[in-house]
Amino acid sequence: MGIIALIIFGFLVLAFILIFRKRHDDSVQRMMKQNHNVMPLFKEKSARIKYHTLHKVLKHDPTPLQTLEQLQRDYNDKLVDIEVYYDALEELEQQYLKH
Repeated sequence: MGIIALIIFGFLVLAFILIFRKRHDDSVQRMMKQNHNVMPLFKEKSARIKYHTLHKVLKHDPTPLQTLEQLQRDYNDKLVDIEVYYDALEELEQQYLKH
């Protein structure tokens, strides 16, 4: 009698796991579809930090500062996406910041 109860309990646990996993996978897929076009938040925050750092460093150098501010305006006006903006900031950072 005890072994039969354990087998039934095992099947119930297995059924619960399978149902839970299916529901969890469905909710993860729905969330991924909803977040498909969301801008990468870490890259956005990193770009913001790079911009402020470069702005402080370049405040006495007008030509690169104008380039930086134009890049910021283009990004804010959605003329360039986060990837292009981040890469351009990275390039400016390599040119003007000494690590």
